[in-house]
Amino acid sequence: MTTQSFRRSAGSRALRPHRVALLLGLAAVIVALGAQGASAADDDWEIEGGGWGHGIGLSQYGAYGMGLDGYDADEILSHYYSGATTVPASDSLGADHWIFDKEALWIGLDQDADTVRIEAINGDLSVCQTGDGTDDCVIPDVVIVHGDSWRFEVVPESDPVMCRLADPVTGDVLPDGDCYLDVTWVDNVDLDDLDSTTRVRVDGGREYAHGSVRIRPNDPNPAIASGFHVALSVGLEDYLYGIAEVPASWPEATLGAQAMIARSFGVATATGRANDDGTLPDYRQRKCWCHLDTTSIDQNYIGWSHESSGTDAVWGKKWVGAVDDTAGFVLTHPDTGEKIISTYYSSSTGGATENKEDVWGGTPLPHLRSVDDHWAVDPQVRNPYATWTVPVSQSAMLRALDEGWDAVVSARLIEGPPGTVVEFTGTVSGGTETTTRTGNWFRFKFSVRSPYVSGVIAPASTAPFIDIAGSVHYDSIVYIWEEGITKGCNPPTNSRFCPDSGVTRGQMAAFINRTLDLPAATEDYFVDDDESVFEGDINRIAASGITMGCNPPDNDRFCPDSTITREQMAAFLVRAFGYTDAGEGDLFTDDDGSIFETDIDRLATAGITKGCNPPSNTRFCPSQTLTRAEMATFLYRALR
Repeated sequence: MTTQSFRRSAGSRALRPHRVALLLGLAAVIVALGAQGASAADDDWEIEGGGWGHGIGLSQYGAYGMGLDGYDADEILSHYYSGATTVPASDSLGADHWIFDKEALWIGLDQDADTVRIEAINGDLSVCQTGDGTDDCVIPDVVIVHGDSWRFEVVPESDPVMCRLADPVTGDVLPDGDCYLDVTWVDNVDLDDLDSTTRVRVDGGREYAHGSVRIRPNDPNPAIASGFHVALSVGLEDYLYGIAEVPASWPEATLGAQAMIARSFGVATATGRANDDGTLPDYRQRKCWCHLDTTSIDQNYIGWSHESSGTDAVWGKKWVGAVDDTAGFVLTHPDTGEKIISTYYSSSTGGATENKEDVWGGTPLPHLRSVDDHWAVDPQVRNPYATWTVPVSQSAMLRALDEGWDAVVSARLIEGPPGTVVEFTGTVSGGTETTTRTGNWFRFKFSVRSPYVSGVIAPASTAPFIDIAGSVHYDSIVYIWEEGITKGCNPPTNSRFCPDSGVTRGQMAAFINRTLDLPAATEDYFVDDDESVFEGDINRIAASGITMGCNPPDNDRFCPDSTITREQMAAFLVRAFGYTDAGEGDLFTDDDGSIFETDIDRLATAGITKGCNPPSNTRFCPSQTLTRAEMATFLYRALR
């Protein structure tokens, strides 16, 4: 169903779900290699991620990509708001609800001001200064004519605060009065004749063609006010004409979806802040005398400049068409009692949206679940923030964590993204401690653009383990740590890798299982591993045919605590990765008596091993115990 169908439809319609295969592997690993990127110093951390905004609900660049791929507005909304339904707002609220009044919404233009200029464009403005916004005008028949700009200001040193109107051109100043002012005009918008449309320009900035300008004291008790707020009262659909959240050049389906979520968000937010009759409670009168803000605090409202955008308003007409085609439609969800839902949205994500509770906490909401958003990072949408990197100094990271540590040693991703959770390890008084932080923590501490944090790169001077500096296997160790293949050798702190320690057969099973993510086993293959923490890994590699046991021909034992030799490692890896090419054979001089000679040759032909006596590398040292550092390099080569 295209967005145009909304003009003809009535009643509620369930949004058609569509299936999207979730992208796998979007979550980048957190690395502890040297800092990368021209903007970061060698001693800086680098925070990597993607997207802009909180990442909850609809992703605008994602919706853009879906529109380009041919999805309609219904499909876009059903994807980003699980289980949502579009209905006329009157079905949910009732046809006589105050939200449908002619100028129901008050939009905050300026707060706590002491002066504001009101300029008339292409028509006259009627000005009324009253005691409470409803009384007769103090001075009747005040008109600002086309081209004139008047000033409304706080009378200096007045106590309680008084205000006055002044004509800057003639110097005329009307008598002092209260700080309630209404500016009205005839709504004669014609997008085919822009020069005939009457508008008001506020403080030399934005122009507005619909509604009325309302100025009110910045306290519900005028006797203690210190200035005034400036607002625009406008009808719901007229308000939407001025929402500039996405380019009007985007596909019609995307614009239709954006119009409906802007309407839903506006209605849900305004009704949530207002009294039952639409009037504003005291706290809103003090804050802005408004239901909604003009910025991304709520929605980006710029008024006439969006409605009339483009040559001869070509883009404005397209956006207005999207608003009109979806007129009155909002989103509801059955799990929220058919109430109009707050359709949160943001510019983009790094590849998946966020669960509401992972960013803002609180109770999960059924329509704000994490979903695939690969469109947001698709090159065709040209998202400038598909990826980003933010440098953070060592001292800033230490201060932000505020754990009383002497130094931050490492960081690793333990969840997400989305729902990023990073575990930091630090040193204090000679020991190590760990702590976790969410993606949203990075957003607020370091002003990264979204909570979709996919990597934290430690400075060159920082390694994930304190015992690998200077090792020829350093990069390989860091790599398998990044990939989650190793955690360390001294749990629970895991600040050490023990690079020179031998690899046990149980550890080998864990290394291989973590590397290949093997399917779970359905039986217990060996009698001697019941007490091993690696029993699950051992059974998985047995079920996959990677090991047969350690006591042939029975092979009912695995010997999990025995260290393995380099030649045994060759057999494990050949079976695990399926290497079959032995090349020319007999590639080393010291393995002729080994039952694993063919496996060793296959491993060498695959480029996984070079030998054990560089630079000539004529020997393999088959019976030598395999170290954890060597294992890291073998896995690194196999995976790369």
